[in-house]
Amino acid sequence: MKATTITISIICLISLMLNAQEIQFEQHVITDTFIDGFDVSAADVDQDGYMDILGCGKESGGKVCWWQNNGDNTFTQITLKQGFAGARSIRAGDINGDLGIDIVCAAWQANKIVYFKNDGNENFTEIVVDDDFKGAHTLDLKDVNGDGYLDIMCSGFDYYGHNGEIAWWENDGQDSISWTKHLISDRFQQSPFIFGEDMDNDGDIDALACGELNNEILWWENDGSGQFISENMVDSLFYTAHTVIARDVDMDGDMDILGAGCMNSKLAWYENDGNQQFTKHSLAPLGGDLWLDAYDLDNDGDQDLIAAGMSASNLKWFENDGNQQFTKHNVDGGFASGFAIVPVNMDTDGDIDLLAIGYSSDMISWFENDLDSTTSIGQYAFSPEKTVLIFPNPCSEFLNIIAGTQGKMKKISIFNSSGQMIRALYSNDQNTKIWSEDFIKGMYFLNIEYKDGKVLSSKFIKQ
Repeated sequence: MKATTITISIICLISLMLNAQEIQFEQHVITDTFIDGFDVSAADVDQDGYMDILGCGKESGGKVCWWQNNGDNTFTQITLKQGFAGARSIRAGDINGDLGIDIVCAAWQANKIVYFKNDGNENFTEIVVDDDFKGAHTLDLKDVNGDGYLDIMCSGFDYYGHNGEIAWWENDGQDSISWTKHLISDRFQQSPFIFGEDMDNDGDIDALACGELNNEILWWENDGSGQFISENMVDSLFYTAHTVIARDVDMDGDMDILGAGCMNSKLAWYENDGNQQFTKHSLAPLGGDLWLDAYDLDNDGDQDLIAAGMSASNLKWFENDGNQQFTKHNVDGGFASGFAIVPVNMDTDGDIDLLAIGYSSDMISWFENDLDSTTSIGQYAFSPEKTVLIFPNPCSEFLNIIAGTQGKMKKISIFNSSGQMIRALYSNDQNTKIWSEDFIKGMYFLNIEYKDGKVLSSKFIKQ
């Protein structure tokens, strides 16, 4: 009996070793001269099928740029604005419903939120959303009132006074967009982060935010029309709370919370019990912890974590064993003082790479995930029309995916034009229908993982 048990254990161990996917990241430097960079994000700005990069920082009195991907992962830097004091946060999305990718930036010293309208040929016109929002710090673009248009959410980091707010600006849906400000809360003097997500599974966008001086993390419930009807404490003792992001870390169907606290080097995730009662799980710190997010980096079906810290010499990722026990690893390549780290498929090879900005290193880099030979660069070209059938495209209420001779699908991941995953679903068939009625108008990307491990990419438009 003992010998049998040992044999079974050895077989299981070998099986685990064979199935384990040890990943490494190769650093590709975009620039090492972007002085005191604060924020970075990714979007296919010119809609050519390749992810571009957006960044902002202190250079030239406050600089806002995007880096156009030339198709071979070399990049051309394009400056949108200089002299934008305290340029702190940058996001992209189709703001005016014309299917072009626009850019939004917030500056905490200038107290401004601006919107760069794309004419479809990457000629941008600057439009002021708000020129007196104290300490405009971190942005999120979500459809807060459910009218089909992206609204703007922003946190206020009032360094000098006591006028910090978190708020959202209503998009009227017209090409000449006018913006109506709606206050969510003024309980924070310094709120460095806001994130919009459906926290209570009722189909609308709630607000998640934190306060760096009062050490709080809270979420506010949306009644569906953009009115926030309740204030809910998650943690009142998370010291110098800086970043809060909502992800389904344990993949149980509800949103958990990821938090980073910079001055006291705190990292934690908060487990949602399904009724918005949260249990805190602390993680090993990096040093000056500024960012914590989640994505399945090793394609083993669970959510890993990625982190950056202003005092850390490396970016980190936390490998999930499937039971939310995490092992910390360095992301290869020296990268000091990370301020933001974003999961994004930069090379369209089916696995998730990382994009990061470093403050003291003046660096923006992307880190190529070498997952395995079946998903490495060059194995599968970006030619979706030859590999999978997607219709109707553009779509309205639903989208059909037919794999045909490719075999049975395993997992379908949907990303918006900013590279954010908005939905993941599992399939055990060659044909799948996705309901898209609640998607915002714009372009989306699909990663389709098959039973045999092959990963293919495609894209569609929601009209």
